Amino acid sequence: MLTLDRICDDTPTFVPCDYRVKWADGAWERDEARKLRRAVFCIEQGVFAGDDTDAIDAHAQPLVAVSQVCGQPDQVVGTVRIHTQPDGDEPGLWWGSRLAVHPSFRQQGKLGATLIRLAVSSAHARGAR
Repeated sequence: MLTLDRICDDTPTFVPCDYRVKWADGAWERDEARKLRRAVFCIEQGVFAGDDTDAIDAHAQPLVAVSQVCGQPDQVVGTVRIHTQPDGDEPGLWWGSRLAVHPSFRQQGKLGATLIRLAVSSAHARGAR
């Protein structure tokens, strides 16, 4: 006998397939991007102990991939930051760092690459050489 509980257990988890990749311009996007970075770099990979925030975050521009459900923002599922060096020794030199994609969305195969494309084109628009 098939029960309702068994049917629900077999139902695949919903994963949005519509995304908006953009500059993080809202406080919630910035907060969620930092939470995602912590989850990936501190908890999952153990690269940093407790927090991956550093001095670069004070002047870096975060970029985010936001999943969309029915055209509305749902969740920050990817992030990267772009920045110049704080000392400004090399004008026109930009960096991208802290690229992170939520584990449940890595199978999409395009979020990281799309974030990198936006990072490079944004840096060029701001004078990167």
